[in-house]
Amino acid sequence: MRTCRGISAVLLLAALASVPWSARPAVAAAPVPSRSLAGAASGGAVLVLVRRLTWEQAAAAARRHGGPLTAGLVSTFPAEASLQDRVLSLAAGRRVDAGALARAEGPAAVARMRADNPDATFGGLPPTRVLAAPGLGAAGLLALGPSGAPPPAAALEGTGPLRPAPGGLLAVAVPDAAGLERVLARTRPWPGAGAVLVVGLESPPGRARTAPLLALGGASGVATSGSTRRRGLVALEDVRPTLAGSAAGTQGSPIRAAAAADPPAAVARLDRQVRALVAARSLAVVLYAVVGTASLAASLLALLVARRSVRGAGPARLARTLLLVSFAMPSGYLLASVVAPPSGVAWLLLGLGLGAALALAAWRAARGPGGGPGGGHAAWRQAPALLGALLTGLIVLDLLLGGAALSRPLLGNSAFDGERFYGLGNGYFAYAVAGIFLLLAFGALSARSAAVLLAGLALVDGLPSLGADVGGALTAMLTAAAVWLLLGPSRPSLARTLGLLAAAAAAAAAAALGAGLVVGEATHGSRIAGELLGGHPGAALRAVGHQLSGNFGLLASNFWAWWGPLLVSFAGLAGVRPPTLLAGVPAWVRRVVGVGAIASLLLIVLNDTGVTAAAGSGLTLVATLAWTALEPARVPGPAPSRSAV
Repeated sequence: MRTCRGISAVLLLAALASVPWSARPAVAAAPVPSRSLAGAASGGAVLVLVRRLTWEQAAAAARRHGGPLTAGLVSTFPAEASLQDRVLSLAAGRRVDAGALARAEGPAAVARMRADNPDATFGGLPPTRVLAAPGLGAAGLLALGPSGAPPPAAALEGTGPLRPAPGGLLAVAVPDAAGLERVLARTRPWPGAGAVLVVGLESPPGRARTAPLLALGGASGVATSGSTRRRGLVALEDVRPTLAGSAAGTQGSPIRAAAAADPPAAVARLDRQVRALVAARSLAVVLYAVVGTASLAASLLALLVARRSVRGAGPARLARTLLLVSFAMPSGYLLASVVAPPSGVAWLLLGLGLGAALALAAWRAARGPGGGPGGGHAAWRQAPALLGALLTGLIVLDLLLGGAALSRPLLGNSAFDGERFYGLGNGYFAYAVAGIFLLLAFGALSARSAAVLLAGLALVDGLPSLGADVGGALTAMLTAAAVWLLLGPSRPSLARTLGLLAAAAAAAAAAALGAGLVVGEATHGSRIAGELLGGHPGAALRAVGHQLSGNFGLLASNFWAWWGPLLVSFAGLAGVRPPTLLAGVPAWVRRVVGVGAIASLLLIVLNDTGVTAAAGSGLTLVATLAWTALEPARVPGPAPSRSAV
């Protein structure tokens, strides 16, 4: 009966929480009818690279130029990336580390750069001539061929027409909007003219990692691509496939023009949404960290007070309230991202309000008929279990409906950060796993049921049409194997352990790669899986090295990046050898938290921003211990049943 009430409460919360999906913008995903811009250089094209450009400046330049227009935003690099990084990545159609060229010049530096990027191929663009304004000579790297050094960029001089050779590409690098205006004035249509493609290289302040993109003289519409699946957003990796007419050797896909009544207005709305997201996220992350830290501090205080037999339930009540709010905030934030208000303040307040409402609803659902926690320990555990089920359910639901909220989350990277263009990012993947562990810790799931749910999450996360996340799929599938082996009723043998881990890894790879082969469409998830399974020798080791170097870089440059690994380490140690204040936590909960720490470790090792994502799962694990330790009237007895559901 109690389990039925819990399931009913989950369904009720899910129904209430799903209401905002009806307000989701219809333009979240690109419509099927669209016109490809691939092969834009077949009749000769001009590529204008603008180092610093805002959308307002780009739109004004497009209006003055006139003619058909495809408008959009392009995901670019973080502020600290060099101009060489940006140009070489555009030339290769994949992320390239130009460190050797930033330190030196000449053939030796070019050879070193190639050795540092063995998977990058150059020379796929049409015959290219590069003109550069003063200080932008690095744009000459765009003409880098399959071997040797690139010819130096010529100076951008004169006032005459700028026209490419027939079938060739003329690349022009300018520093700002004024330079763009002068170049566009010199690129009036010529006989057999191709498109003029304008690409911003650096993001304006407050716009995440996005810059303007214009295609003048071709199709009219809003830019989109298979790399992003978002109207108005493409990736820097998509520029080379668009100009070359082929995505071979790249991690991008050709840009398309999706029909739109007013392309500049549509992109202007998207640009304002990115600004609102950045403003809301900068505070949302801080507030979530403050609430989570305060909940753990209040729990410590309450446990110390209880240990000294001091009367008064105030500290415990405050701790339980903060813990419940911290469990609910990721769901509230995700629901706010479904609506995506045009104001950063409104976005943040909506997320906070929804999180508080969900915490209150879960608390009331767990209360007994007498007004307090009823029915013993099982009812007390219902509140975090309900919120865990809701969080995982909302994440999967959003993926199935197109991933609109997950493309612009308040916790974790967004599609506008140039790291996760569509699907499930590392931040909310960690919360999806944490939600399942809440259900497991508080007795709503058996170990085998949790393993099945984790395997299902791996499937949804790994499918190229949904999560497109190879690292996350592998993490979830290996976590499912760990739950089955370490929390099951029998002690596993070595052979069974190795076999189950191998099967989990193979299943995750099949989800990411097999679906792409079936539908005949390469996606960024299937490309990564394909490179790991059939690419260059050592591709898997390089991929793992890339993940680890990214994580080490975060730890070295950001003090707060240590918060996740520290929480995970504490959770793992407390699961094996709990401190005195947590000695009364049931052995089952400690075992679940210990396996959760293993899952978080896998998240760190297998994902390039795992150390930051692990802050969410680590906080959930430690909060699980604190919530259990604060149970009122806890008495010795058997652990809660794991046979439910």
